[in-house]
Amino acid sequence: LEMLKKYKPEIKKGASFNTLQKTIDLFLFSYYCGGSNYIDIMQLKWEGVGKNEFTFRRTKTKDTQNENITIQLTDPIKAIIKIWGVEKSKFVFGLMNTKTNVFNRNTKQATKLNTRLRVVAKELNFRPVVQEKLSMVWARHSFATITDRKNYSLKQIGSLMGHSNTTTTENYIGSLKKEESLKMQNDL
Repeated sequence: LEMLKKYKPEIKKGASFNTLQKTIDLFLFSYYCGGSNYIDIMQLKWEGVGKNEFTFRRTKTKDTQNENITIQLTDPIKAIIKIWGVEKSKFVFGLMNTKTNVFNRNTKQATKLNTRLRVVAKELNFRPVVQEKLSMVWARHSFATITDRKNYSLKQIGSLMGHSNTTTTENYIGSLKKEESLKMQNDL
């Protein structure tokens, strides 16, 4: 995460903005927002953004959970919105068509984003498995793992992630704990 935060890719000649930088920023936005899913980021509306926070309902669980998620507008979140926010659209990042409420471009938008993340992972010389598999969902797992390591409760972590029970949150953290256990045992 620290390497992604510090990485500043070059703007290609003739480009109006850097697609790799936007990709990194959307990944970090997801991470800073409790691992928000990409679809929720795409559907985030200006009407839900206040002075100090924004609220939204998770697309994945909107039919089974009746609770909004509230995210505090921290400095990193504000900075990403300031850079990439599209004020003329009702959607914060302008990634949805205002008239039809569907993706602005083609439906392979998330796939392209994940491909660009892997390009950055290669440029930064991340481990081969990361270079091959890095995707937006890793922001969600990173949020869960890092907040767990900082000793936040599963209930607190799950609340920001939009989980209705801690078992779901444990699933995000559990696979990493297995990796850590194996590493500990191999260090003996």
